[in-house]
Amino acid sequence: MGDLTEMRLITNEISVKNNHLPGGSFNLIPQIKRMIGQVDETHASVEIRIVICNTEENPFPVDVTASMTGIFDISNIEENELDNFLKIQSVTLILPHLRSLIASTTAAALMTPLMLPIYNARLLFPE
Repeated sequence: MGDLTEMRLITNEISVKNNHLPGGSFNLIPQIKRMIGQVDETHASVEIRIVICNTEENPFPVDVTASMTGIFDISNIEENELDNFLKIQSVTLILPHLRSLIASTTAAALMTPLMLPIYNARLLFPE
C-alpha cells in the first residue's frame, strides 16, 4: 500500500442538547454514518456523522449530533487499496478525533463527558 501523505480534518457540526432526564441507567445507541466523496483527482473526502437521540424507546440524557470530514491525499495510495482505505482505514483515522470532540464538548457544557466506545471500523461498516 502507498503512503498517506496528507490528511485534513474539518468539523462540520457539533450540537449538544441536555434533556434534563433524572439519573438512571441509559443505553448509548449512536447512529453512525459514513459518506465517501471525491474532491478532485488526488483527494477524497470521508465524512463520519454520529447522532445520539433521546427517544421514548431509548431514553438518553443528551441529544448529540457531531460530524467530521477527513480530506485525504490519495495520490500515493495504490488503486487496488483505495477502496479499503476509504471505507475502513479513513474511518479508523477520523473516529478518535470525533470521539474526543464529543467528550470535550459535553465536558465544556458542564455535563458528564460523554465517552463513546472505541469502534472497529470493519464491524461498523462490514460491507
